Amino acid sequence: MTTHLSAAYKKVREDVRSYHRLRTKEVAKNRRTLYIISMSYLDSPLPEIAAYLARAKRVQKVRMPRRSEMPAHIQEIMHGIADVTRTWNPVEIYTADPSSIAHEREQFFAALHRNEDYSPRFTYSYAEAFELGDSRAILERLLGLLQTFRTEDRTLLIAKFGLQFKINDDLATCDLVEGLQQKDETRIAQALQYKYPGTDRFLVQIAQEDYERRTREGSVHEEHTSLLNAREKQYLRSLRFDADDYRDAFVWALQQYGILKTEDQPQGFAVVIDERATAIDVRDKSVRGPTVFIPVTTNGNGESLLRLMAHEIEGHARQSANGEQLFLFGGGELKIDDETLYEGLAMRHEHEFHLRQFGDHDGSPLPDIYTLSIQAAEGGASFTQIFTEQCHRQLHLLLQVPAHDPLPSTIDPLVLERARNFAWRTSYRVMRGHLDTANRTGFAMAKDLAYLRGWLLDRQLHEHGHGHVNEAAISSIGSLRVLAEFSLSAEDLPHPYKDVTSVYLRKLLEKN
Repeated sequence: MTTHLSAAYKKVREDVRSYHRLRTKEVAKNRRTLYIISMSYLDSPLPEIAAYLARAKRVQKVRMPRRSEMPAHIQEIMHGIADVTRTWNPVEIYTADPSSIAHEREQFFAALHRNEDYSPRFTYSYAEAFELGDSRAILERLLGLLQTFRTEDRTLLIAKFGLQFKINDDLATCDLVEGLQQKDETRIAQALQYKYPGTDRFLVQIAQEDYERRTREGSVHEEHTSLLNAREKQYLRSLRFDADDYRDAFVWALQQYGILKTEDQPQGFAVVIDERATAIDVRDKSVRGPTVFIPVTTNGNGESLLRLMAHEIEGHARQSANGEQLFLFGGGELKIDDETLYEGLAMRHEHEFHLRQFGDHDGSPLPDIYTLSIQAAEGGASFTQIFTEQCHRQLHLLLQVPAHDPLPSTIDPLVLERARNFAWRTSYRVMRGHLDTANRTGFAMAKDLAYLRGWLLDRQLHEHGHGHVNEAAISSIGSLRVLAEFSLSAEDLPHPYKDVTSVYLRKLLEKN
């Protein structure tokens, strides 16, 4: 791809491997950026943020290109990509059947009770029935047309970069589907490694140090002045909401932003309760189109519902709607599947809302939950090994036993059950997409690294006065340097942040 771009773009990554080479080199050269304050905050900009800030200061800005303004041949390629991939969501592809998850969980815990090793074997009916048809050939033809396009116009060069990146991302999805259908673990691994950047020494360092600190000190719990009083907090935490209640709340929030799918507005988000969903999830690409999925078994209190509204609607759905209106490949049908910055923005809104209203804040996502397990899977650890390690870590945290001290010989069965349930959920998420969870191929589902890595990147963008850039579109890490090209301000956002979650909170309190 880079052979067809100007010199200004040659350092932008084409794929995950080149990204890791660049990042490892920069991290090694700039060890001072790894100075950690309070285990989760960096004194100096991360390499990606430093590159963005430096470029934003020196380039001559261009106006962000709108899809409708592209030349006819670029429009043709854009529509061709959308026609093929508008319903493709990799989460649906690598999510195992609910019945398979339940059955394998039962088998795994039965074997655990017998002190036997058992490697779950999940089934992926959606992926197995997925019809690619001639999708790969069409995407490769579109990529060829794009690569033959020559221009000196910077806006069109940016468009070309984004669409090339998008097509390569979709070709990796083809590899993922074909790998699952052909039972080819190597192909699955290559596809997932392309789509989701894996661990690096920086993230692992944060995760390990944070885990060790929490076993000694517990969770960081900073008390701040809250808008809610003690009685109001207790009331919200006492409320119970099921899947129907979550659906009603999310529909209301989408309406406040004008991004609810209706007969008059087909581009908005629908909200559905779905038996295949394993977690509340906003998908701007899915078999149902842009949709907020809610599991049938959803049940939570008022505090949980509000945090999810801030995260899923005011973060994810709003960002997607902004990107679809503002940016050539930043949302909707042309979104790239790397959700690092996407999760970072959602974490920002969730944590800021909770800090403002409830007055307590743990400072950051808990990085050791997934980071260390993903690192282990990348090194070839099996499902059982990851489960055992996570269970061990959770017991240290629950019992407040320092990481390097031995656990007590007798453990409360309820505490042990809690640790094992947590370890199962973590192990499954890390092993999504695996056919053989003995993990002989040695790869991980690294998507959940987006929470920590995205939170750090978004926080630094925000603190340097560029948080609105992330709000404008769903962008991959590799696109940060490209985003620096644009003349963009917070006033340009079609859907600026309104904090409708706080409005809904007051609606709940009025019922008390």
